[in-house]
Amino acid sequence: MAIRRTRAACLTALVLILGLLLGVAPAKAADDQVKYYQVTVADQSASDGLARIAERLLGEPARAEEIYRLNSGRRQPDGLALLDTRQLRAEWLLVLPWDAAGDGVRMGALPAGSAGPCPRSGAGQGCVSPLPAPGPRSDWAGERITTAQAWARTQGDGVMVAVVDSGVDARTPQLRGRVALGADVTSGTAPGNLDRLGSGTAMAGIVAGSGSTPGIAPAATILPLRVIGDLPRADPAQVATAVEIAVTAGARVIALGKFADLSDTAVAAAVRAATARDVVVVVPAVSVGAEAITLPGGLLRVGGTGPEGQRVGDYQPDSVDVTAPGIDVRVLTPVGIKPRSRSGSEYAVAFVAGTAALVRAAHPDLDAAAVAHRIKVTADGASAGVPDRRIGWGSIDPDAAVGAVVPGEQAVRPAAKTGGTGLALSAATGVGVVALAGAAFLIRRRIRKRA
Repeated sequence: MAIRRTRAACLTALVLILGLLLGVAPAKAADDQVKYYQVTVADQSASDGLARIAERLLGEPARAEEIYRLNSGRRQPDGLALLDTRQLRAEWLLVLPWDAAGDGVRMGALPAGSAGPCPRSGAGQGCVSPLPAPGPRSDWAGERITTAQAWARTQGDGVMVAVVDSGVDARTPQLRGRVALGADVTSGTAPGNLDRLGSGTAMAGIVAGSGSTPGIAPAATILPLRVIGDLPRADPAQVATAVEIAVTAGARVIALGKFADLSDTAVAAAVRAATARDVVVVVPAVSVGAEAITLPGGLLRVGGTGPEGQRVGDYQPDSVDVTAPGIDVRVLTPVGIKPRSRSGSEYAVAFVAGTAALVRAAHPDLDAAAVAHRIKVTADGASAGVPDRRIGWGSIDPDAAVGAVVPGEQAVRPAAKTGGTGLALSAATGVGVVALAGAAFLIRRRIRKRA
């Protein structure tokens, strides 16, 4: 089964590459397509069926609440509906969040008879009216994190940001023209500009999206490095390889998603090597119970927060350098999936990575450690003079990070690096194929080392 899935993924990637080289646009998915799952007999018999489904397909049992909200009161093929009891019935069709992945996940229009609300209501009749649909949410994160003053100076021009997560859908209109081919590290033979999970595309949109909700650095280039396959987990060896590829390709900022394990020795070594090569690396803060490690000055550890300051995760004390929006954040999604609001530390990472891109463009003579320092000491809590054990230096301020005068700051022109932003930019010029070949070489070398 795994071999068939890998072959299918490689064939899909090959078709995508040929389409890019020949100028053929991929077909756009229908607007009514959703991800959904058919309930099994085993799910029905389990008292915590929704939680088990959420853990298997979303990686977190707590996300059962999201599945419930998407399906509460919606008519099922048998005429019944999901109620507050959360009791499931075999063959029901559950609409899933857009980042669901794994065995049983389907994508398409829901079969007839299972998409609308129930026609009747009342206790004992099984099918009930749906809960009121939530109204449009304000983009609190966009209102809180302002960039107008920074953009008067730069929008991140000439800076490549590597997103190490689930890949990035280059067809997303708000990212069109700013996503390099990258690499699918899980296969070693495909580009990274295809995303089946969605979190990588969401991160890329926060960094460099355009449109009504633009990213922090909309002129930056995104290098997508896919380390998450069909299941929401990542192999540490592949994460380490992705970091190496990012450095070789000339990325000046690397954003690691939530499945990157910095307690792994290979990942930690790759991050140290990246910062030594003058790359700013942005990572999620360490959760309570995870192993804490010491990493160099070019690293930024980020905690996600909500509009009232609540934290998206239970982070270890002294593990947060800065905070950024990570709860109910409006994000971009792969083509064919409606935009959603999402929560997670990885989205806070993207805000900080975008800020780092702005600083690198505005202050090209600062090395990675100085860029990280500037972002920390211009955060909204820096006036206290010392970082807080829970929230570090506080919420990032891109305008101040670009424009403020930082006492004692010294510009150090970085040493020349291997690679450059031109290495992975465009299939139209043929250069993107070179980057893909180089990525495949690094992946094969890593595999041989570990064989």
